[in-house]
Amino acid sequence: MVFAASAVPIIGILGLSVDVTFVTQAKSQLALAADAASLSATKLASNEFVAGNATTYATDGQTNGNQWFDAQLGALHGVGSHSRTTTVTRNGTVFTTNVAYSATIPTHFASLFGHNFSSFTVSGQSNSTITINAYMNIEMLLDNSGSMLIGASTADINTLQAITACSPMAGGSGQGTSAWSTTMIPATCPTTYAANVSSPGAYPVAGHAPNSAPCGFACHWNANTDSVLINGGHVNWDYFALARNVNLGPITGYTNPTLRFDVVQAAAANVVSTMISNEILTNQFQLGAFTFNSSLVRVWPASPSSAEASTDLAGGATAIASIPPYVGPNGGNTNFPGSMTSLASIMTNAGDGSSSSSPRKTLFIVTDGIQDYGSRSLGSSLGPMNDSAATAACNAIKAKGIGIYVLYTPYVPLPYNPYYVGNIAQYVSGTPNAITRALQSCASAPSFFYEADIPSQVTSGLLSLVSASVRAPARISS
Repeated sequence: MVFAASAVPIIGILGLSVDVTFVTQAKSQLALAADAASLSATKLASNEFVAGNATTYATDGQTNGNQWFDAQLGALHGVGSHSRTTTVTRNGTVFTTNVAYSATIPTHFASLFGHNFSSFTVSGQSNSTITINAYMNIEMLLDNSGSMLIGASTADINTLQAITACSPMAGGSGQGTSAWSTTMIPATCPTTYAANVSSPGAYPVAGHAPNSAPCGFACHWNANTDSVLINGGHVNWDYFALARNVNLGPITGYTNPTLRFDVVQAAAANVVSTMISNEILTNQFQLGAFTFNSSLVRVWPASPSSAEASTDLAGGATAIASIPPYVGPNGGNTNFPGSMTSLASIMTNAGDGSSSSSPRKTLFIVTDGIQDYGSRSLGSSLGPMNDSAATAACNAIKAKGIGIYVLYTPYVPLPYNPYYVGNIAQYVSGTPNAITRALQSCASAPSFFYEADIPSQVTSGLLSLVSASVRAPARISS
């Protein structure tokens, strides 16, 4: 009798414990579903906003959150009716999502004790936040030394070589960009340069300087005293001026070649235009642009001299497109360590990107990877950008929290040029070659390095690197 009398409440208590277990599990799963929904909604909304969708990012995020919650709930056993509301808000670069929910959990045993115990109501909410860190300071460091005035493609180099077949430049010049060992004038200029080699049939030969050989460089020097007789008068022989107007020289009929720096210059201006079109926040991007040769040269902003960057992107694009050719002495003129050290003194520590006053910072270096500075006769500074000074300069910028991206524009082979054959070719052999290894070491990560073999890749590569850097890392809290 005692057992019979106690069996009903005992069974009821056991049944109630089973119901409570189901309710507890369901409550935990509902909370997880809400967390997943709020995170998904916040991520989608912030991504759409960064992609330029400033009108429907919030409603799209809210729809995504509701759908995600329902999908998770569909796999949950035992949940009855439910409601959920997803709300997405933005404050500057901070995106916040709130998912509020309520659900009924039917009971199996507790209902035996009355209608009031037929179900339990569970409610709660989940909040998640993403800070997109979208504000950025982008610096461009463009190599415009003499070696960047090579023809941009093999066809352009062939044109330069053809129009310099009458060059009087000496093969022993300090710059080493021509291969002449005797003075030539138009009156004795060959129709084709191959007819005047010292050893017919053996041209080109490594280290061999024939009596007359072409030049694939469009160098531009302010101390060039060599001249050529054109139209009865002597004029300074300026390869850059000749490249810009091939009809100045004694050999005509060619189209002006495109130089490697022309391609880099156009690509950089294109990138800035893309930044302008993708800017979704006021003053989201700041731009600084410099060239380097024998020293660092400020391109943008023009003033003050201490300014690191400017929010005037349109002005920056114009300034980059208007960079003049390098004019310098006939000698080593690519001081990478000195230029990087000067830039490091201008750039301050990177911020977290949460505001225009605390931008993330990125440096893009575009170069052929060969440095040559100081006394050419010493020979110690010629080679890839990986000597101790170059490494220290790269590390000094990284230490400020600044990401370094490198676009490498390899030399187009110059087999007719003794300087290239005797001094540069050794660094471009092997896979990866010495230049690649040096530039990858300077970059902040292996994926921050890009090699552009042909002109079209310069623009696409630089756009790709900038796009990768602009993708804002998010801080998520829930």
